[in-house]
Amino acid sequence: MRVIGLLAGAVALWSTTSLFSPASQVQNAAQEVKDGGAPSASVNASRQINPRVFSRPPVSAVLPRKSRPISGAQSAIGQDFASAPSLKAFFDTYATNWQSASAEVQYYLAKALAHCTPFIGADLDRHPRPPLLSEAAKKRPHYAERAAALEKLKADCAGFEKFQMPEGMLEDLRRGASAGNFPGAKAMRLPGLQRAGNVEDARAGLEAVLSDTIDVEAINGIANYLSAIHADVRVSDPPYQPTRELYQDAWRLVMCDFGLDCRAGSRSMTLLCLQTGLCGVGSYEEYLARHRYGPAAFEELSRIRLQLISGLTRRDAALLGIPRK
Repeated sequence: MRVIGLLAGAVALWSTTSLFSPASQVQNAAQEVKDGGAPSASVNASRQINPRVFSRPPVSAVLPRKSRPISGAQSAIGQDFASAPSLKAFFDTYATNWQSASAEVQYYLAKALAHCTPFIGADLDRHPRPPLLSEAAKKRPHYAERAAALEKLKADCAGFEKFQMPEGMLEDLRRGASAGNFPGAKAMRLPGLQRAGNVEDARAGLEAVLSDTIDVEAINGIANYLSAIHADVRVSDPPYQPTRELYQDAWRLVMCDFGLDCRAGSRSMTLLCLQTGLCGVGSYEEYLARHRYGPAAFEELSRIRLQLISGLTRRDAALLGIPRK
């Protein structure tokens, strides 16, 4: 039963919760499976979609003229993290002298721990298939697919079950990462400034992030910050406030556009499979278009997505949703 507790308790793992938050998705899905619940009610496998939605032009074709390019490529350690077949091996490679490691190294070490927190210290040898997969759940749709996704996540974190994490390690890594000067660190500080009431500092910080090199980690931080102030967000012309769900999903697609692996078999899609039971979907975009939204809503999402891309490339916060003063 140890694994149940770890999965159910793994919530606050990262100083800014990623829009593709591994632990929160594992937690939510695990609770559904444990309780014998069906996949999320927002999933609708019968959605019909305009066939034009998958024939949109590539991102490069919609970028505004004279825009500054965004770096889709991650740093060397970012690439190592993204492609690591074993996150424990990745962690061991970079965790030597972790307390004095660079802020960027600490950032990715924290990401590895956050991804694998449900399995750290768990006795997986005794529970090759975590007992949270209840008898009731076995009668629900997509049980086999969701169970396989959980096994895949477990394999991704193999080795962490014997890892005894030093007390305070994750918090220390977060703190060290947030003090860095690389794009992801600058962006991850924004929600904290907002929560502390430093609204003007957060806005100035966003402008600073937009003036620097932007990669997928920076985009993640920007998206988390703007989602946190969703009540102030306005898009399109004339301006209106999109739903939080639609706005966040538009940001998720932008992250996919600029480097996050959202293809079938990726970590992101494995988490989606665990959460929803939709395990044969080719990409996150296909999931949104065919299973989450109707045609009109998905076309609205696509318009927001292109506006966000334009805002990032123009370095224009107003196009990201913050009204001009």
